[in-house]
Amino acid sequence: MTNPRGVRLTANGDSDDAVPGEWDATRAVRGLPPEVQPVARYLHARLLGDVDDEPGPLPVVESLEVAVAAVRALRETIVEAAEAGAPASRVRVLHGRLDLAFTSLVADLLARRSEDARGLLRDVSHDLRSPLNSVLFLADALASGHSGPLNDVQRRQVGVLYTAAVSLVGLLNDLIDVSRLGEATAIEVASEPFSVEGVLRQVDQLVGPLAMHGQVGLAFRLETLGPRIGDRRILTRVLINLVSNAVQAARPGDRVDVRAFENADGLLRITVSDTGPGADVQQLRASLAGGRGLPLSGSRDRGWTHGLGLAICSRLVRAASGEITVESAPGQGCRFTIDLPYPRS
Repeated sequence: MTNPRGVRLTANGDSDDAVPGEWDATRAVRGLPPEVQPVARYLHARLLGDVDDEPGPLPVVESLEVAVAAVRALRETIVEAAEAGAPASRVRVLHGRLDLAFTSLVADLLARRSEDARGLLRDVSHDLRSPLNSVLFLADALASGHSGPLNDVQRRQVGVLYTAAVSLVGLLNDLIDVSRLGEATAIEVASEPFSVEGVLRQVDQLVGPLAMHGQVGLAFRLETLGPRIGDRRILTRVLINLVSNAVQAARPGDRVDVRAFENADGLLRITVSDTGPGADVQQLRASLAGGRGLPLSGSRDRGWTHGLGLAICSRLVRAASGEITVESAPGQGCRFTIDLPYPRS
């Protein structure tokens, strides 16, 4: 039997294990707009075939509206088939398969949109980071007197410029990391000899001028000798984030201390502590646990305006099979402890 929309039916009883192969909505699919037909044909094939089979590659759906239009059209044919006398068991199977197929289409659409957004975020962040680095280096050169002496007002202005540039570069680094570290993306971790002293020196070179401009004491203590085996990049990225945040949060006269030594197991432990205003430790721990977009109390004063940096630090440390913890209280500063399974070389 057929109905006005061209849904072909063959009634063979109402068996619970009957297959829906006798239902056919080809004519109805042909009547859809051209942009909807490819998706509708895919869904139609999924409904006619075995539930575990994929009828060719998943069609590229450019908008949710197209997918919804295709699903709505096929859903109407299933309803019409039921009204025309199709067995209830077959109708249930068709509706269930249509739900599963639609879920696959939407998941693919959202994944592609997410990847496109991450790509745009990564590209724009890279493009912005280069000129900001130039501003950072120029501000450092001016503050160092390479272009001539500065008066007190100019020195303060250059300090503000340098601080703003460091903050923006840090934010861009966080955005780049977010674009790279999607939930489905594995973080590659290197295992090669590197110098902990070299990492501390690199952090000092970047953050030291920021501490000087803010009249914040910054000290690095290395209490372990010889190279370590691990990922230098991860350690550098985490320390730059934590130390620059601590320096920006500190008040004139405060101190930030970075200490690298061996823990009880002979592996690498680094602490970053400050005498700054402190923060809500529960919020800090929530950010380390991956709470994205979590507003931190006093975040603008502490330099954590978004919580992204802490979540990224935590992911990087965990990827290296390490652990990062924090202790803090309002008015008593913060102390971050990083344990990394980096043995001596």
